[in-house]
Amino acid sequence: MYDSNQIYQKVLPKLQEVEDLRAMVLQKQSKAQMICAALGFVVAILTFVVLSSAGPIGFIVAVIGVAIIVMTYMGMVGDAVKKFRFEYKNKVISEIARGLEPTMTYAPYRGIGKQQFKDIGHYSKRIDRYRTEDYFAGKLGDTSLSFAEINAEYKTESTDSKGNTTTTWHTLFKGVMFSADFHKHFNTWVTIKPDKESGIFGWIGTKIQKLGSTHIRMEDPEFEENFKVNAGNDQEARYLLTPDMQQRLLAVKRQYGSGVIISFQRGCAYLTVPINGDWFEGSLNESALSKSQVDRIDSQISHFLYLVEAMNLNTRIWTKE
Repeated sequence: MYDSNQIYQKVLPKLQEVEDLRAMVLQKQSKAQMICAALGFVVAILTFVVLSSAGPIGFIVAVIGVAIIVMTYMGMVGDAVKKFRFEYKNKVISEIARGLEPTMTYAPYRGIGKQQFKDIGHYSKRIDRYRTEDYFAGKLGDTSLSFAEINAEYKTESTDSKGNTTTTWHTLFKGVMFSADFHKHFNTWVTIKPDKESGIFGWIGTKIQKLGSTHIRMEDPEFEENFKVNAGNDQEARYLLTPDMQQRLLAVKRQYGSGVIISFQRGCAYLTVPINGDWFEGSLNESALSKSQVDRIDSQISHFLYLVEAMNLNTRIWTKE
């Protein structure tokens, strides 16, 4: 594994290639902006003239004019922007990933299947729209791992008194799903979710949880306050959630955010980690030669590789090879 300076030097030749492409994109954007500004001026004049003589038809002219401007701009720069992003991902991000861990592979336009995401059971709502990309996979020490970006949404519909239907989209999960080979043999499933209840509602929630056959109450008061645990087998759940593991998962929550959900099933550990913005992307607004941009991608990948250490997954004292 290289440090950040070594990684920067390693990818520098590729950065120059991508920077040349970025300069070309910026030139195309500048040209497209001038042309679209001229078109906008023409559309504004036509709209004013038509509004003066034909009234409402002027608004139609304005809408058509704006559509033409948008299509012109996208036609001039859209493919160039896509090519920049493609080259940055394939030439730069893949090299950074290998610099951090030589076994890592990166598939920018692959991801985790919708059914696999649903099967881990972290979220119960239906999924109406699903996108995934930036798939990383490899082996860190003795631990096989993979992770990818996911954006899962569901929709609701409402109808007003006039019969008009409005569709609203809601984010179910936007972040990274991480999976890794767990270092213990087990045959059950365990789900650890944030315990968001507090006060009298938290007390009522705890009483209701006790009625559920899969709810397990842990002895550590801090862990119990932060998480609610459900499992298929009480004894195996405690075998997995040792006092040390409970402290590690509390540290994971502190570092990765209160929305993180963890589960153990089918011999693996799964985490869904909400994130803000789009990760693993090169920026057109910053020089590709900038070390800060390389460091940002480095930090984003390392953020998830660190989970192996945070959860002590490479310690194989339970005979699992």
